[in-house]
Amino acid sequence: MNKRMQSNLIKVCITLIFLLGMLFSPLSVHKDLAGTVSAMNSISRPNIYCSESGCNGYYPAYWGCDSDPITVSSRYILIPSNVGIHELRYSNNCSSFWSRTTLTLSSYYIGATLDRKDLTPDYGTSSGAPLSAGLSVHTLMSSSKQSCRTCGNASLSPVPNPTYVNCGVWFTQ
Repeated sequence: MNKRMQSNLIKVCITLIFLLGMLFSPLSVHKDLAGTVSAMNSISRPNIYCSESGCNGYYPAYWGCDSDPITVSSRYILIPSNVGIHELRYSNNCSSFWSRTTLTLSSYYIGATLDRKDLTPDYGTSSGAPLSAGLSVHTLMSSSKQSCRTCGNASLSPVPNPTYVNCGVWFTQ
C-alpha cells in the first residue's frame, strides 16, 4: 500500500469515527433527531416510562418522557436582543425535569444546564457549532423530587459546558 492510499484510508477512518461519534453522542439530541428517537421508542417500548430517580441520566426521548412535557420555568436569552430561550421541562409520566435551550436567531452556539441542587453531577450540554434558528439542545433528566433549575446561554463563540448563566428559580415537584 503506497503512502497516498494510506493517507486516504486514514482520512476515511477518521471521518467515519467522527460521524459515528456524532450519531451516538450522549452530549445532545437536537429536535430533528429527538422525533426520530421518540418514534423508534414508541415502537420498542410502548407505554413504559422511567420514574423519578430511575430517569436520572437518560434523555427524555429514550423513555418517551418527551411525549407529555410542560414548561415550568423559562427565561429569554438577551444579548442584547432575544436570541433564544431556555426552559425547565417537566414530564408528569416520568416525574422528571430536564433543561432545553432553543435558538431563535441563527449562527449562535447554545448551551443548556440542569443545575441539580443536592446532586452531582449537574447535566449540561452545548452545541459544537453555531446552529440555525429553531434548533435546540437539551440535557439528561433528573428526578423531580430533587430541586432543579435551568441555566442556558447563547454566544457567537463556544458556550462552556456546563454553563451557569441566566439561571432560573429552583423547582421541586
